[in-house]
Amino acid sequence: MSQGVRPYETTENNYKTADEVSREYTYWRHRLTYGLIVGYASFYLVRQNFSMAKTSPKFPFSAEAVGWGFSVFSIIYGVFKFVSGAICDRSNARYFMPVGLACAALASLIAGCCHSAFCFGLMLAVSACFQSMGWPSVSRTLTQWFGPRELGMRWGIVNASHQIGSICILLGGAWLLECYSWRYLFIVPSVICFAIAIWLWERLRDTPESLGLPSVEVYEGLQTEEDMPPSDVRESFFTIFKEHILFNYRLWIVCVANFFVYFVRMGYFCWGPTIIAQTQQSGVMVAGCKVAILEAGGLLGGLFVGWFTDKYMPSRRGVCGAYMMILLGVVIGIYWILTSVVQDPLWSAWMASPIVDTMFWAVTGFLIYGPQTLGGLSGAEFGSKKAAAAAAGLTGTVGYLAGGCVGIGVPTIARYWGWDAAYISFVVTSILGGIFFALTLKKR
Repeated sequence: MSQGVRPYETTENNYKTADEVSREYTYWRHRLTYGLIVGYASFYLVRQNFSMAKTSPKFPFSAEAVGWGFSVFSIIYGVFKFVSGAICDRSNARYFMPVGLACAALASLIAGCCHSAFCFGLMLAVSACFQSMGWPSVSRTLTQWFGPRELGMRWGIVNASHQIGSICILLGGAWLLECYSWRYLFIVPSVICFAIAIWLWERLRDTPESLGLPSVEVYEGLQTEEDMPPSDVRESFFTIFKEHILFNYRLWIVCVANFFVYFVRMGYFCWGPTIIAQTQQSGVMVAGCKVAILEAGGLLGGLFVGWFTDKYMPSRRGVCGAYMMILLGVVIGIYWILTSVVQDPLWSAWMASPIVDTMFWAVTGFLIYGPQTLGGLSGAEFGSKKAAAAAAGLTGTVGYLAGGCVGIGVPTIARYWGWDAAYISFVVTSILGGIFFALTLKKR
């Protein structure tokens, strides 16, 4: 913040100096960042437990039922993600995330006690509704507290919560599955999430203005207080929707790109352990560890694109997304060829090396979650601060429609043409995602 800036007037009609405001901003930014990371990572404890549970030989439901269940979950989650985003833009994010987490945990707890496929599927659908309240809260909070010069980096840091939550449930869930039963995969994480929801309510806050601080635009010198609209003037939802969502063609291009990103991401998310177990004759623990490596690589990918695009191309994030998606298609294609197509013993021995195998899975995760981070970030930026949560929710809605296709599409492809065809579908969708990211190259 530049020197010599006049004191800021607070809502209590007294004044805070620039140094006081800077200290408070720094404190709350750090507090909100780690709160959002823990909070959104917790949603994965009661979401990805489903993909782990179905690897158990004692899981009572068929693969087809699982596929349909996952598709229904993805579609409901995707639709409600936009709805939740629209509501969150006009709500208090401090309460929105904890309520969603607590209700999703309750649905997961009931699912772990179900004995019928109908009851289990119903709880998955209910869980999907409340799961959708997680990321819109993150989008709203970040765009309220961080300006464009550092939003990408902070978005990448908080986006690491995807991988943190996934790694925790993949490794912890594999242990629960081997030592106990699949039901514990739903019961234990639910209890943990209840406690975290209470902690989140104490940690989170909504906007800087709610704490008597200036808006982020004023704090970072992008606007003066005189330029800011009155706090009591609020546009209607339909006005915001029309101006920032419906006719925002840049946002829709990002949504289509995100569809292809999520086809690959949800393919590995839902069917990764199964593909590994069936094509490489690996146990549940080995399969879980390999997907955990993919998630760890994804963590680095999200951090990288946030830092890199903030520093070198803050208004051209699509360039990075296009290159990463095309490279992802190349890496998946090479892995498929070397593990399934080429039958040479030397290549097989080389690919069986733990170092090489780990490298491929880590690079794949890096290249999946980099564009996934850029999809939500670009959507929020194109949607503007007024509709950031709704815009990010819309990209997620379109993305999870791809998840719905994956849920029934991948096992169907595998049944008729084998898992090789599933790998080919991931290669094709990766390249298509790169093409649509490239269409945003000249869009600021």
